[in-house]
Amino acid sequence: MDSLQHGGLFATESFVPVDLRSLGDCDVAMCDLYRFTSQHGYVLFLSKHAEFADHLRDQLIMAKARRLYIRAEEASEYSHYMTDRVRRFADAPDADSKERAEVAYQAVHFLVDRLLDAPTPESYEQLVEGVTATVYMALQDPTVAYALLAHTRQGSYMYSHTVNVGVYGTALALQLNQDDDWLNSVAVGLFVHDIGKTKIPAEVLAWPGPFSAAHWALMKQHPGLGLVILNGLGQHDPIVRSIVVQHHERNDGSGYPKGLMGPKISYEAKICAMADTFDALTSKRSYRDTATTFQALDTMIKEMGDEFDREMLASFVKLFRRESRQE
Repeated sequence: MDSLQHGGLFATESFVPVDLRSLGDCDVAMCDLYRFTSQHGYVLFLSKHAEFADHLRDQLIMAKARRLYIRAEEASEYSHYMTDRVRRFADAPDADSKERAEVAYQAVHFLVDRLLDAPTPESYEQLVEGVTATVYMALQDPTVAYALLAHTRQGSYMYSHTVNVGVYGTALALQLNQDDDWLNSVAVGLFVHDIGKTKIPAEVLAWPGPFSAAHWALMKQHPGLGLVILNGLGQHDPIVRSIVVQHHERNDGSGYPKGLMGPKISYEAKICAMADTFDALTSKRSYRDTATTFQALDTMIKEMGDEFDREMLASFVKLFRRESRQE
């Protein structure tokens, strides 16, 4: 159904953006799909269960559209669609690692965004399902982990950083241990490691320059706040909890919130600390230059080496050597 013949809906309802690439192999609409226009607001593009015909895809391509929208109340259905899509591509014999990685990245990005927007038991469990499907995909096709590294991208710092850390850390975890239950717990912990930041004032998270002492005092509360949120969600996986509360601890005792050292920090939190640091160094910030992959790894080895498990750091570096050979 051509949306341009229908009246628009303005912001009386809440809408959620969905990446058009996630609809590339969709035969029918899993939810009502909307386009946004400056004149008419949100306009129905395709009704739920209607055929996603080629002429509609052509219309979107001609309009250079990058996203459609769904009503927030249907985000749960879309979440299930995204997870099922990951499972389908994991088992699709004709899909290559780049296709699988793109599908997995779209899914976890949507699910992480949804969780950070509204940390509820439902959004948490749906993220767990999506992450578990992604780990299954990576175990089925080990090259997916390396292909995923190429999909890390910059956007809203908090959301993109969370997903990037999940990707980097999961790729490292896959090199360290192939136990699927352990991998699932680690991957979930990585993708929710910063959930406590949802309780930090938005003006602090969006602060454009270096933090003041007052800013740091607030920011250093987010690991503990993350545990509070997990408690409220009824989530007690010890691996997930250790990642959330310890991902800023450092091997040499220089981290926070408790200044733990060496063996007092969980192995899984050390994975997250490494991925977290690497993404922070390679992310664009207004107050410092962005490091290249080589520069970031060089800094971590030469200037920050005491902060990390040395053997784990060596494995992390090898990820990017392997990725460069994949290209």
